[in-house]
Amino acid sequence: MTLNWGSKTWRVDDSASMGWKRVTRSRVGSFEVKDWNVVWLWDKPGGKGRNIAVLWDAPRGLADKSRGDGSGRLFDPEDASLKQREIQWTLVTPPPNQSKQLSPRRQKLVTWLNTEFKSDVNYGTTKYNDLTGGESGLGGKSSKPGYTNCLILPGIVSAEIAKEKGHTGKKLLPWLKKNSLTGTYQVRDRGRKLGAWISAADSKKRPIPGDIFALLKKGATHHETDGIGHVGVFLEYVSDTKWKTADFGQGDSGYTGRTLIRDYDPTTGKLTSPKTAKPPRVLAGWVDLDLYFKGSS
Repeated sequence: MTLNWGSKTWRVDDSASMGWKRVTRSRVGSFEVKDWNVVWLWDKPGGKGRNIAVLWDAPRGLADKSRGDGSGRLFDPEDASLKQREIQWTLVTPPPNQSKQLSPRRQKLVTWLNTEFKSDVNYGTTKYNDLTGGESGLGGKSSKPGYTNCLILPGIVSAEIAKEKGHTGKKLLPWLKKNSLTGTYQVRDRGRKLGAWISAADSKKRPIPGDIFALLKKGATHHETDGIGHVGVFLEYVSDTKWKTADFGQGDSGYTGRTLIRDYDPTTGKLTSPKTAKPPRVLAGWVDLDLYFKGSS
């Protein structure tokens, strides 16, 4: 449900479950904010029709973020058997308008990654070797138990931007040695040095498509000092709580590159994916793509 605080109206889209019809057949309606910290939902504009639900301890305006979740009850639903049924609500902030704020560099990178990762990038294939440089580049295998190659994607991104900045031929390797984000800890450490590291400790901040994100190791919680266990590239918001990312370190081998739809929990700050067996881990933060590569010489 989307609330419009200007017109005091609500709307649900076509993805609403069949269960919504048991509450009301309306897709739009109105709401009233009462002085005693409740919100009344009406199934018609202008406070008319059925008073279908009452929300308790609800936000009092667009800027009110002090109430993140709560409960309420169905007051006069379409299905009378649901009357007085208790309900739960959660305030979800919509994702930023991505299309209007992407720099040309971000647009180019996101388009390129979506193309390269349209299908899995599997170890040893021509596609894998072209993208990673194979055994002589970033694509080699490690003998360390449990090792995965997630750390190479920030390096691949760095190399692409180096070429864009004109660092080719003999200029490429010296530039990468100084500026490449290949690694896990490297993302946070080098990002800090150029003032481009954004800590997820501030839960109100969100990455922008093209940013390079880092997850803490399993069980870790401190964004700035605990170990980094995974890195990848944020591609887009499917919704505020579902994020599309590009990642290496996937599959049974731990060497596959693919896109994932990850679930983000704004309450715990954890990010996960239904495609992986690993438990959710705390989002440490991300490197702002534009800030970092603007500052790199």
